[in-house]
Amino acid sequence: SSYYAGGLNPVKILIERKYVRGVKGGTSEAKVGGNYAASLLGQKEAEEKGIIKYHGLQRDVRPFIENAHCFVLPSYHEGMANVILEASATGRPVLASNIPGCIEGIDENITGLTFKVKDTDSLIESVEKFINLSYEEKINMGLNARAKMEKEFDFEDMRSYTDEEINAAIMRVTEIPEINDVLRFIFPDKDPS
Repeated sequence: SSYYAGGLNPVKILIERKYVRGVKGGTSEAKVGGNYAASLLGQKEAEEKGIIKYHGLQRDVRPFIENAHCFVLPSYHEGMANVILEASATGRPVLASNIPGCIEGIDENITGLTFKVKDTDSLIESVEKFINLSYEEKINMGLNARAKMEKEFDFEDMRSYTDEEINAAIMRVTEIPEINDVLRFIFPDKDPS
């Protein structure tokens, strides 16, 4: 198996559990990206031993995600994690923290797996669960992830929904009488009603 992780922490766990090539009994390859991972202790030594391949900050992560069997995102907090959308759109299962910003992009056991935030044992359980899935189950999880992105995160649908919400908010605001006075002051040539 091949994993692409957004930092070294999941890789350290894989190494501890002897899942990474270069560690006795390991057969997987760990690829690490991100702009903060290089400063973590052990990265250079692990790379020199061939345990990981550190790629540093990447402007285009698509080739790395495409060459991985899954994407791992241990995070303490997120807005909407675009990297989950990108990995899923590429047809890769995602293993991510069970937090807002991540869970919206994952259907548990269907498109990926989640784990408790700041809980190493929970992360390990998710990684082991994924490792123990059959090849067909992993493929189906990735196909389901892609289908979810097409259905729920279509750009045009999201833009249309956002436009509708913005227009509705503007209509609610213009119904407040005092707002019309402000709008007349700002736009004297326009009638706000």
